Amino acid sequence: MKSIHRFTTRIGMMFLVFVVAAVTAHSKPGGHRTAISECRATFQFAPTYAKVVGAEPLQLYLGTTGYASFDGVPIYGPYDVREALSSRAVSMQWEVNNCFAGNRPDLGLIRAIGKTKPHADERSTTVFVADNDAHGLFPATAVSQLYFEITIPKYGLTMYNREPIVLQGKARNIDFAADVAGDWRISHRGKGGMPALLKDLVQRGAAAQQEVFEPIGQYHLVKPVAFYRKDQPDELVATLTGSEVLVQLHYGIEIVCVATRIDGVFLTADLEIRNLTDREENVVWYVADSHDLTIVGVTYKNDEGTPVITNEKFGRRRVGQQPFHLSVQAFNNNPSQPIGKNACIFASAQNTPQDLTAFRTESVSGFLVIQGDDFQKVRK
Repeated sequence: MKSIHRFTTRIGMMFLVFVVAAVTAHSKPGGHRTAISECRATFQFAPTYAKVVGAEPLQLYLGTTGYASFDGVPIYGPYDVREALSSRAVSMQWEVNNCFAGNRPDLGLIRAIGKTKPHADERSTTVFVADNDAHGLFPATAVSQLYFEITIPKYGLTMYNREPIVLQGKARNIDFAADVAGDWRISHRGKGGMPALLKDLVQRGAAAQQEVFEPIGQYHLVKPVAFYRKDQPDELVATLTGSEVLVQLHYGIEIVCVATRIDGVFLTADLEIRNLTDREENVVWYVADSHDLTIVGVTYKNDEGTPVITNEKFGRRRVGQQPFHLSVQAFNNNPSQPIGKNACIFASAQNTPQDLTAFRTESVSGFLVIQGDDFQKVRK
């Protein structure tokens, strides 16, 4: 059985870009703040790996949250999001992109990390192009080119795609009134599970609708994509043969930065993951950095109440009525500038439903980005 540790599962997936920004945002605009996507991805394994995983195609349900920003926009410079809404084409790059699969617990918590850092070999992108000659971007055709590193805990293996996962589909801007009204969880589990950002957008109505750039739609794989072992790059493991995605609003989780502390080149951000539902939720959380910050540690208490200090940036947690507290420690990569000038920390929490039906009715998720001057606003 020693040879089983050489086996990898290849996962490809579909991802969308979501952007929410004020009309004039004094920050690098980006998003995925109010929506989460679910990907149903199908993989065919190479013969050697199929002996372990199975000869039949494997289908995984992958929930993802992330953050992308417009190309060509100065970091943390003023930007009017209406420029994007009135454009004929908009290009974006991912800053952070994480997903987790929960429908194969026998394989462990499967994690996929998008290649989003500027120093990565490739950078995941999405382009929107207007479909007609009328003024404005939407309706639009969206094309994504995505790169991932995927870890399968059972086999202790990480894999990647050399060629991009190319997704294409039609996109529209989110309609907060209609999309909230059509959400099964909101109509059946209650509006109390809506995060504050979503509530604010709904309450503001038509005014808010003109201030958001949050494309949603249906996206499909253009062609099969091969995945290879990271530690043995010439070894093919599986091929992504199909992908479909469902997008819906964040529900049930609120993430709040309650305080930041700055000591020279070090920053500590204290976060709370709050459960807005009336039941205990099992969630996966993660934190990520971008631009001038590098996360060097995370502290929290586990389910048994034991303090944990780790450099791991994700984990599992049961969250009930009491918030789950995280302290994130980060280092300023650019000491010539004060922390908060060109810096981001992202935090997300989500559960891992077993299939598409459960995702529609039972998924909970939340997302937070702390950027720019936000670090100073909550400084204590």
